[in-house]
This record gives sequence, C-alpha cells and structure tokens, in this order.
Amino acid sequence: MASPDQRSLDIVAPSRIAETLSLLSNTAYDVVLELNDETDHFPVKVVFIDPEHRFFALDITSLGARAAHVVEKRIGFTVTARRAHETVSIYNVVVQREVRKGNHIGVMCDMPDQINIVRERSFFRAQLSAGMHVKIEMKTHEIENDVEEEEADRLIGMLKNLSIGGCLVEMALKDAVTLEVGQQLPQVRAIFPNGDSFDAPCVIRHMRSDTEHMTALLGLQYTVCIQDFERSLWQYVREIERESARRNLDSDDTSSTLWPSPLFQSRSGETEAPPELGARVSKASCNTSMVLKQVTDYLNIQMVDLSNGGMLDYNHLGQCADKLLTLLLEDRQDTLYKVGCLRGQSPLVMHSITVAVRLGDLALYSGIEHQNVRGMISSALVHDLGKTMLPREVQMAKGKLTSAQREALHQHVGLIRQRLGDHEEGAEGVYRDIVCRINERLDGKGYPAGLTADALSEEARMAAVVDVVDAMTRTRADRPAWQVIDVYRYIFQQNEQFDNQWVNRYIKRFGFHPIGSLVRFSNGYLAWILRHDDQGQPSQVKVVYNTRRKMKMDDIIKKPDFPQLGELEGQINPSDYGLTPQ
Repeated sequence: MASPDQRSLDIVAPSRIAETLSLLSNTAYDVVLELNDETDHFPVKVVFIDPEHRFFALDITSLGARAAHVVEKRIGFTVTARRAHETVSIYNVVVQREVRKGNHIGVMCDMPDQINIVRERSFFRAQLSAGMHVKIEMKTHEIENDVEEEEADRLIGMLKNLSIGGCLVEMALKDAVTLEVGQQLPQVRAIFPNGDSFDAPCVIRHMRSDTEHMTALLGLQYTVCIQDFERSLWQYVREIERESARRNLDSDDTSSTLWPSPLFQSRSGETEAPPELGARVSKASCNTSMVLKQVTDYLNIQMVDLSNGGMLDYNHLGQCADKLLTLLLEDRQDTLYKVGCLRGQSPLVMHSITVAVRLGDLALYSGIEHQNVRGMISSALVHDLGKTMLPREVQMAKGKLTSAQREALHQHVGLIRQRLGDHEEGAEGVYRDIVCRINERLDGKGYPAGLTADALSEEARMAAVVDVVDAMTRTRADRPAWQVIDVYRYIFQQNEQFDNQWVNRYIKRFGFHPIGSLVRFSNGYLAWILRHDDQGQPSQVKVVYNTRRKMKMDDIIKKPDFPQLGELEGQINPSDYGLTPQ
C-alpha cells in the first residue's frame, strides 16, 4: 500500500502495459521474481515483449532447479522492478511455456491485465497524452512596470509532463537558443484549455534538441517551496494523469468509467490548435525553401546541443552542405533570393546560412572543385556557432562593446575549434581555414591568432570578404545596417586587411544591387531584385510598393519592361517601409 508521500497508479491500457514492460528491460531497474507461496526472491530479466500477441518473456535462469517446478506446476508469481523512487509490480504471473537456450532458462508469460506503479509523490511525473494541450508562457527577466509588462516578449511552449518538482516543456528551437542551463525564469505559466492556470519561478536544469519534431525540450525545476503551491500543483498532476489514462483507455477500445477532466474542456467548446513549435513545411513551399528550412533547423539544433556540451553533428552537417551545393548548381539566383526570404530565425542563423550560400557560390564561380566547395559550405555554416557557448552576459550585451566584452566575444573561435574533433582535414584543411581563420586579417589585426597574409590561404581570404560584407549589411545593436555600396567602398579601401582580388571577384559575382536587395525606381516603385543578367545587372524584379500612391503591389517585371518603372535610383532600407521579401 502506498504511503501518504507516495502515489499508486494502476496501468490497465494494453499499450501502456506494453510500454511499461519495455522499460523494465532497462538496466536502471532491479527486477526480481517472488513466488507467491515463498518469501525468497530471484533476479530475473525481461527479455522480450510482443504486444500484438500479448505475451512477454522472462529469463529465470537464477531459479535453478526450481524453474522446472514453476513451469510444470504453473505456479503463480510476482514480478517486482525497483529503481530510485519507483516500484513496479506485476501480480499473479503464470508461465505458459518454457524456452531453453544453452544454460539459460526462459519462460513465455501472458501479458498482464494490470500493472501497479508506486512512486514517491515528489518524483511522480504525469505525462500528457496526444491531444492534451497545455500552453506554457515564460518570462525570461523580471518586469518592473506596466509598460514593460505589456511590451515584454514571452517565450511560448507546450507542457509535456508535470510533477511537484518541475516540468518538461517543448518549445521552438529558435527560442531555446536564447536560453541556457542554470538560467532563472522569474515566471513560467501553465494555461489549461478551460482557462485555469498556475505560475511559478523556475530554473532550467537541462535542455536537449528533439530531432524528430525539430523542437527543444527543457527540463524546468520549480524554485518555490510553499506548501499551498505544492498542494495545488499536486491536484493538477493528478488531473493530468487521470485524463491521460482516460484517453489511453479510449484509444485501446477499452470501456472507461472515467469522466473527462474539466481542465481539458475549452470554454468555447472548440478544440484550440496548439502553437506550431517545430518545422512545418507549407504545401506551397518550393524545394529551395524546404531545403533552406531544413538547414536552419540543423543550425538551431546545433546551437542547442553545443550550448549544452554536445559536439558537431558532421553527418547532418555534410548533408546540409550537399543540399546547398545542389541548390546553387541548379539555380543559384533563386537560392540567393530565397535565403533572404527566410523568417523567424535569429541573426546568428541568418548570418551563418547566408555566408555559407554566398561563399559556396563565389567558390563555384572561381572554379574550385565541388568537393572543396562542399567543405567550405560546411565550415561557413558553423563558423560562428561558438558564440552560443559564450557567457550569457557577453551574448546579451547591448550597444557598443567594451574592450573587455570584445575580447570575450573573440573567444568564440576557440570554443568552436574545440568541437571540431578530428574533422580539421589536415593542418591546412578547409575546416581550420574557414572556421579558425575567417576573422583573421592580412595585416595581422584580426583574431584569434593575429595571423598575417603569408599564413592565410585563398579560402580564408575569400571567406573573410564574404563574412564581413554580410555582417556589415545587417543591423547590429550598436549601429544600423550599411548599404552594400558603402561596404564595398570601405573594404576596398582596407586593402591592408582584405585581399582586393577577392573583393573584386565578390563585387563582380554579386553586383552593386545584389539579389534580394530592395531598390527604388524613379517613378516611385519599390522592388526586390530577383535575378541578374550575365553582366550582373538586375534583369527581373518583384515590384511590391508604389510610394506615390502608397499602394502595395505584387508584380514580376522583367528587364524589357523596366522603363515603365523609371530609372533605378539605388538601394533602400526595407525596414523604412516595413517590407520583407517573400
């Protein structure tokens, strides 16, 4: 019988019974057999489960000579499995037949109709079944006034399980990369479909990526120890477990006398769709957009894993590089434009994938072998991911960095270098060149090693140009984005730092009005550059706004019809008009 500090649960749904038996084969459990008419117990192993034919197998070799007696007399016994804070019991198990293999004695037993689990209450976790949606809202910092309260961004997730001690939350990868293990969350609120909610401060205890659903899983521990809160929370835990049991009974076509929990009955009577946390591919998406989304998912997964002590997933990284290389070979201009259409990603992810695509394109243009281009794309994808391993105060620094903050920021190269493992491809390999030397400068004023021109390969020089052009054309906390023409002028003048050969090749390849940039025509039209001609001049645009009539548009115009738009006057900042490429 369970004590007041324990929770007893009877599992009766066949699918849950099979799942529980599978867990007992885990070495974390000590499994013993107890004969119903004796006090002795013998260590056994659960070695096989067949849910379809409803039987499971035990290795009962430890019974020795008694095994034959148990089989012949069909003596009932109890199987008990224990691990920290949990005891699983299966009563009145009867052997159907014996199987011997060498010195091992196995028995086939009918699947039980019921399994009893007793857990200490503080360690009991109620799992939410399919269709049970509990929204989670997280505040990442203290709110000091009503204005901040209204404007504060809350991270959104979904509850996966709940205990008195904490909960498991599923959330979008792009949100998870802004968090870290050990971080205090001043408020985590759980909101049930009927409107009931509770909230409490938490600390992040663990974090991992879920590659199947392209989401992140956060283990949170409640940091409040008020008895009334625990009593209230225990009621939610019990209701979740009861509702989950009811739904599992229904799914197994087993009659249930459990009433639906009011917590999961929406006030409107309609089922509310859960927020989309993982990768969702639109039916209208083209292959290019789908591939780019897969690459950003990989980058987000790597950021979560790296920040939690993981290594680079080179197999997946190579697949991403292969896909990007294929896109560039099939239609480089469409790929360049679609990269700019990506939304909902962090600046770090956007910078990484843009540098990878442009570096790969420039390398192909320069006649570099495809296998080497693949390595360059791979390296560019991860060259800045060491920043996810920096101290949080460095990652979150606003405004112009102090010298100390800048020095700390430069440590990101060494951090990612440590995760390269054995994949440097030699002393002068492409991984070392791109990842470790993309921030070096010809005059020795770069970082981390202050290398000079004679130590920098052509790949490193090329990557430095691609990297700095993209970085300078993006808005930063301490400055607005530069226009690309100004960036070209700046780096061309810095010939002591950047190789002008690669500056010239970059400009020739991507032009003064790069694909994906927003330009103004003299007749008041604003348009995105879609394609270039052989001379690197715009040959197709997407007109999206008429500034004279203040009217949105959506027209594809090719070069022969450009005169109706007027003269191309130059680039403008999309944020001035609230425009984004699509």
